[in-house]
Parts: sequence; C-alpha cells; structure tokens
Amino acid sequence: MAGLIDVKGLRYLWHASRIDFAAAGVALGDVLLMGVLDGVIIAVLAAAAMLHFGVTRPHVAFLGWVRRRTGSPTRPASGERGRPRRAGVPRRGVARAVPERV
Repeated sequence: MAGLIDVKGLRYLWHASRIDFAAAGVALGDVLLMGVLDGVIIAVLAAAAMLHFGVTRPHVAFLGWVRRRTGSPTRPASGERGRPRRAGVPRRGVARAVPERV
C-alpha cells in the first residue's frame, strides 16, 4: 500500500501549488476513507469548488509608479530613500476595456 502513494509528487505539489496539493490531499484522504468511487466523486467536486473559488477571486495587480510631488518618478526626492511607492487604485475613471483575443 505504501508504494501506491507518490510522496515525491505530493512534495512537488506542496512547493508548486498549494491549491493543487489540497485537491490531491482531499482525493487521497477520501479514497482511503470512503472507497474508490465515492472518494473520486468527492475529489472531483472538491476540485471544482477550488477552481470556482480561484476563478471568482483573481489576483489583481496595478502596474506603474505614482508620480511624487517632489522629485522625478524614477528617482526619490532629496532626503528620501528607496524606490517610489507603487501605484494604487486610480483616482478617476481611468480603467479601459481591453479587447479579448479569440
């Protein structure tokens, strides 16, 4: 039975994608506890729920620099250290629709 569980694959999933590791853990646990058919059905439902969760809450990143009142956008003003702060949510309606590629 120990040869049926791919420990190296689970370790890789842990480092590569925690959500995939969770799906594999749910599948493994359910198959061991409930049997093959019930375990696979619950694993498919859990994977679909995890996929739905990931799709409905995408990662959003705003790219660009905020221009400071003093100094240039790429160099800090005198007396300041480090890089300029990152851009946040636009103040005015700057968002534009991006055409999708088909």
